Amino acid sequence: MFCKIVVTGILAAAAISVPALADAKSAATCASGLNKDAQLIYNAMAPKVTPTTDLQDEVKSTTVGLVMGGQIDRANAKPAAQAAGQCLAQLKG
Repeated sequence: MFCKIVVTGILAAAAISVPALADAKSAATCASGLNKDAQLIYNAMAPKVTPTTDLQDEVKSTTVGLVMGGQIDRANAKPAAQAAGQCLAQLKG
């Protein structure tokens, strides 16, 4: 009986984690098509994304930091942030 409960628990945990892996895969596929500036934003943000992350505020803050640091040109910042945000939304699930 104990073994049956443990196996059921493991299967339930695996079923819960499968959608998260699918979202990470689609986000990575999306990110591979981004331009250089959008990829910088995506790569800076991706490790920080959780289900409760406020993407709009975090992407904006990260983008401003990259612009101020001279890594992204100001003129390209908004479209790059919007593109990165679409991929990050897939990562968030």
